[in-house]
This record gives sequence, structure tokens and C-alpha cells, in this order.
Amino acid sequence: MHEFSVMTQIVNVIISESEKNKLDNIEEVHLDIGTLSFLAEYQIRFIYEALSKDNILKGSKLIK
Repeated sequence: MHEFSVMTQIVNVIISESEKNKLDNIEEVHLDIGTLSFLAEYQIRFIYEALSKDNILKGSKLIK
């Protein structure tokens, strides 16, 4: 499951950067996925929802 490892890294970077910048809330995450990345959008969305349940990303929207 290629998508899971990619999204885990992306979410970890977002959380790390939000902590560095002392953010309290993130409302949207804009993600540009190239056609040659071979990432399925529906899987990316599903995984994002699962990974963002219990952290600063809770309730945020993934915009592609």
C-alpha cells in the first residue's frame, strides 16, 4: 500500500511544521498529486481521514 506510507510521511511533516509554528488549528491541506505518482485519489482521501482523526488535522479538509 504505497499510498499509506506516502500519506503517513505527509501528515507527519504537516504536524511537525504546525508544532514549529505553534499552530492551534489547520482547516485545509492543499495537496497536488502528479499523474506519474501512481497514487489513487480515493485511497489518499481515505488514508488522510484515518491519519487525521486524533491530531491537529482533525476536521480539516484535504483539497486536491
